[in-house]
Amino acid sequence: MIATVSPWDLPTPWWQQLAPGGRLVAPLRWRGQGRSVAFTRTGDRLVSDSLVLCGFVYLVGDGEGELSGAITSDGLVTLHWDRDQDVRPDALLGVLDQPRVTTWSDVTLGRQESHEDL
Repeated sequence: MIATVSPWDLPTPWWQQLAPGGRLVAPLRWRGQGRSVAFTRTGDRLVSDSLVLCGFVYLVGDGEGELSGAITSDGLVTLHWDRDQDVRPDALLGVLDQPRVTTWSDVTLGRQESHEDL
């Protein structure tokens, strides 16, 4: 079974329809990143055996998903966060008006190396 839209959670009827050993692949989002997650039905559980960074169309609706708030007075920069995170975007108002500071880390990525796990 392949989901072609990203749900906020996996509906129980989806995985109940899987035969033992059946696979469910769905794009899921948490902490601001989308991941394609493959699950295999093992008994009465879904066990993930594949996790890949991806971009996808996410469902929107009342009471679901991320919250957001502007962190600049002109509203051009918006912060998004998960509902279970205690975030106060008003505490960041004006932070981008400060002089720019550049700081280098000691981390180096190769030409084809993904940054997804940093």
